Amino acid sequence: MTHIFISYAKKDTKSLAMDLAENLNALENVSAWVDVEGIDYGDEWETLIQRQIARCDYMVVLYSPDINRHIDDESQTESYVIKEIRYAQMRKKPIIPVMAQDTEPPMSLISIQYIDYANEGISSSELVNRLCKRMKINLVSQVDTPQKSQIAIPPKPKIILPKPFDWCYIPAGRVSFSQNDVYDNNFYAKDEMTVDVPAFYMAKYPVTNAQFRLFIQDGGYNNDRFWTPAGIAWRNNHTQPYYWDDSKWNGDEYPVVGVSWYEGVAFCNWVSQKSGQQIMLPSDVMWQRAAQGDDKRVYPWGNTWDANLCNNNVDKKGVGKTTPVYQYEDKYTHPYGLVDMAGNVWEWCLTTYKTGENHLQGDDSDLRVMMGGSWYTEDVGRFSCTFRYRLSPFDRNNTGRGFRIARF
Repeated sequence: MTHIFISYAKKDTKSLAMDLAENLNALENVSAWVDVEGIDYGDEWETLIQRQIARCDYMVVLYSPDINRHIDDESQTESYVIKEIRYAQMRKKPIIPVMAQDTEPPMSLISIQYIDYANEGISSSELVNRLCKRMKINLVSQVDTPQKSQIAIPPKPKIILPKPFDWCYIPAGRVSFSQNDVYDNNFYAKDEMTVDVPAFYMAKYPVTNAQFRLFIQDGGYNNDRFWTPAGIAWRNNHTQPYYWDDSKWNGDEYPVVGVSWYEGVAFCNWVSQKSGQQIMLPSDVMWQRAAQGDDKRVYPWGNTWDANLCNNNVDKKGVGKTTPVYQYEDKYTHPYGLVDMAGNVWEWCLTTYKTGENHLQGDDSDLRVMMGGSWYTEDVGRFSCTFRYRLSPFDRNNTGRGFRIARF
């Protein structure tokens, strides 16, 4: 068994570190350790880090700007990555550096050739291949056959919601976006950004009325544990979505509409409790990765706009309402099997529009990202896989706003 310790700065490279650990652990006779998942409550953090470094056969260090924060700003504390490197060198552990994001290599490792992930445009699977070559690890998956990749796909999450529902696996990858892909200049990315997205599962369809009804019937609106503090304050006397009793919008297999971001989060927390899994709204980069696939397509079906492939109102020729979430399923083949990633309803994302943070804190002033366009959208550009719209989390008085869920 080859033991690998992954050292990284959470501020910059958490996603890449998690993805790398997942892919390495899919290989036979490999155990990759990363502190996010490896520390249990009650453990003494520094002692456990030292123990894992002492145990490892190799340390992989992800270079990023945060590891040098103390050099440019004397008020900053030294990155723990530097301390981990120092301890590994004291224990004479082989270190393999990876330039994850452009920065100066640490002085103690300046003579060691790094893998240039930041500038060579290599995929996460190629990064695994290069690391394994350095460590002389055979690229054989725990579930490998001659036809299969060395990267194992984790088991599909438990399904507790009624049909139409399924989970689609989204492999790790990269997405790029900029100010050209958003509603206004208040967006958090001021320049073009490229972000690593770890593997995850995404719901095949937006959440339907039949699925949301289970949340209502189970007392979801009355159970504070499912709601954020700001959501509790907003909820007040709300007991159902805004158009819940309107027959034009409440068909069982139609997407639930008239839901706020708070309601979407509460539903996710309810599904998490029922399934025992970590369910939440996808971040904007997760949503883009799922919609785009590896070929960076403009729309979920390809690079050419086709009004026949989604529910839209381009040229004012739309159907004038939502459609069943599976209606466009057979119109084209999506790389991961997702449906309705363009049109029908805008979909709430976890991400804050102005700061790019993915958290449940904040109040009504924290605009949240929405993606995908809707049945009433007339602008072709808003159906692209990269376009970000934004709304206040309490906003729900609209028949074109829904959501889908992801398993983190």
